[in-house]
Amino acid sequence: MAGVAVNCHPSRSGQIKDGKPDPREFSPLIFAEEAPGAEVPLGGFEEDHLRFHFRLGMLAGLGNLGLERRQERPDFPAIERLLRDRFAYFEDDIPHEDPLR
Repeated sequence: MAGVAVNCHPSRSGQIKDGKPDPREFSPLIFAEEAPGAEVPLGGFEEDHLRFHFRLGMLAGLGNLGLERRQERPDFPAIERLLRDRFAYFEDDIPHEDPLR
């Protein structure tokens, strides 16, 4: 969900420069206590958008683990299995309340 919220703001707030996002500009959006600026449109949280950002997050997760993607078209089910089974990537490691309940 953070991906949806963060990606909703850059095009409106000037954080896209020369057609590329400037990662330094995203830190305040990611780590802010309160959401900056305009609200995120509810359409951004539709299932299609959430799945899209989930997949982007998995690709970023590969890079964070030092892995490289060599396929032009990623095999997302295989990437999800790898991250889940080998790296326990989707496991919570600290107790917390479910924010969706």
